[in-house]
Amino acid sequence: MINTLHFSICNKQDHTFQKSLIDAIENYTKIHFQTEEHLLEKSNYPELASHRKLHDELAIRREHINKEFIDHDDYVTLLQFLKEWWTNHINKDDMEYVSHVMEYIHN
Repeated sequence: MINTLHFSICNKQDHTFQKSLIDAIENYTKIHFQTEEHLLEKSNYPELASHRKLHDELAIRREHINKEFIDHDDYVTLLQFLKEWWTNHINKDDMEYVSHVMEYIHN
């Protein structure tokens, strides 16, 4: 979805299509956060509160950035945020709980 949005912006495709992609990404992140938090709760992850706080902060930033894109075509900030979310949160922050969850699953 992120790559499709990037392609759509670079090729100056219809703003309505871009908005639908942003909505899809927003829905995906909500589901991602809910599913992840549920798993962390079930596994009694000791850092759940701080990880949930990261999610809350990302959601607030995402909402603000989405609005800026819709209102002002600020695609640079939007794409930077999505890249940061993917590279920092998913590939780093989320990896911090993997061993804990894997131990929970295998026990």
